[in-house]
Amino acid sequence: MSMLDWYVALVRSKAAELLSLTDILVADAFFSKYEFVNEVIGMGFRFVGRLRANSYLRYLAIPDSSAPRRRGRKKKYGEKVDFSTLDMSVFTSFIYEDSKGIKTRCHTAVVHSRALKRDIRIVVCPVENADPLLYFSTDTDMRPEKIIGFYRTRFQIEFGIRDAKQFTGLQSQQTRDRERLDFAFNLSFTALNVCKEVIGRIIRIFR
Repeated sequence: MSMLDWYVALVRSKAAELLSLTDILVADAFFSKYEFVNEVIGMGFRFVGRLRANSYLRYLAIPDSSAPRRRGRKKKYGEKVDFSTLDMSVFTSFIYEDSKGIKTRCHTAVVHSRALKRDIRIVVCPVENADPLLYFSTDTDMRPEKIIGFYRTRFQIEFGIRDAKQFTGLQSQQTRDRERLDFAFNLSFTALNVCKEVIGRIIRIFR
């Protein structure tokens, strides 16, 4: 069993519980593979993730009513998406403002992912002197601001777990009792949130 297979099995075992909370599943670029994405969509999830800068995406073919009819199957896809020169007749620009008030001009469109074998909504956020950040959702109707927001929220959860391990004893419990572990975990995260709030207030006072 591969690591992806193991995670698919894990999500499947918790699918009913997770779907009772939300149908949006967020994961990083490692999970942006057909084998994983196709499985979780089959469970009823909408997937939000990241793509690598060298991902092969294609524009959707736009029917030309003036072109003469030809025999055979109609063309489904257009040219490969070049992230250095986006086709702005297809992409739509918008301003994304993060929680710190930093504004970024990003671009979004519905394109086809060859690796995922499906149409996706892509969000391209340029980065100075680096490859652009590529966010996507399998829900092509999802607002691009939501896609970025959902993905970045994942980091806040990861940072919270990291800080709780490092500073408030998340892994220091020796009991095996479920209720005591539940209490200890909640206490660790509560202490972490209190510390962050106190530190934030101190910083605001001395600015």
